[in-house]
Amino acid sequence: MLQGILWKDMRLSEVLKLIFSNGYSGFLYIGDIEENHVLFKEGRIVYAEYNDYYDMDALQEIAITSEKFDFVKHESVYFKSDFEKQTPNAIAIVESVENEFPNFSHLLNEFVNFTEGSENISLTKEELKFLSVLEFKPTRVKKIIDRLHKPSIEVLRMLDELVKKSVLYSYNVNNPKIYEYLVDNYPDIATIFEQSKGDLRRFETELKRNHPDIANKVLREIREAVR
Repeated sequence: MLQGILWKDMRLSEVLKLIFSNGYSGFLYIGDIEENHVLFKEGRIVYAEYNDYYDMDALQEIAITSEKFDFVKHESVYFKSDFEKQTPNAIAIVESVENEFPNFSHLLNEFVNFTEGSENISLTKEELKFLSVLEFKPTRVKKIIDRLHKPSIEVLRMLDELVKKSVLYSYNVNNPKIYEYLVDNYPDIATIFEQSKGDLRRFETELKRNHPDIANKVLREIREAVR
C-alpha cells in the first residue's frame, strides 16, 4: 500500500515514478473526493482528474497540493487513452512544476493590483488576454485562478511575469478575510486598511477619522463577515 501526504511524505513526481518503474496498475486517490484520482495501467498514466481538471492540467494541479494520497492496486485495468503515451513527459512536467512552485507559492495568499504608468510596456497577446480578466481593483490571486480555470501554476507564472514587468504589483496584508470583504464592498475603505498594514486598531482609528458617518456600520459588518 502506497499512501501519505503530498509534499510531506512524498512529492507527486516521486509517486508517479515509483508506480511507473514497477509497472503497477490501479488508482491513485487524491484527498477525500473519489473522483479526484489518477488511473494507471502497467505504470502508465491513462487518465487523471482533479477538481474539474483533466489529464495534464489535473496532474499540474495535484502536484502543488498537500492533500493525502492513497494508491490502490488493481490488476484488471482495461481503459486505454492516448495520454498514456505521454507518461514520461507528464512526469517530467510534474517535476518541473514542483521545482517552480516554491518560488511562486507566496502569491497564493496575496492580492494584485494594476500599477500606473505601464502603458508603454510591451506585452504578449497571452498577457493581454490574461489582463482582460482582471478587475481594476485589488483582486485575490485565488479568485483569479478560479475565474480563469487554468492550473494554478500557470496563473502564478503569468502573475509573476507581469509583476516583473511592473504591470501588476502584488502585496499581502494581515487579516486578508477582512481586506477581501472591504475590497468587495467598500473599495475606498480597503485602501485605508491597506495603508494600516492590517493593524486593526490603527484601521479603526483611521476609519473613524475619515468616515465617521459609516465607521460603526462598517466595523459591525466586518465582525459579522469574518465570524
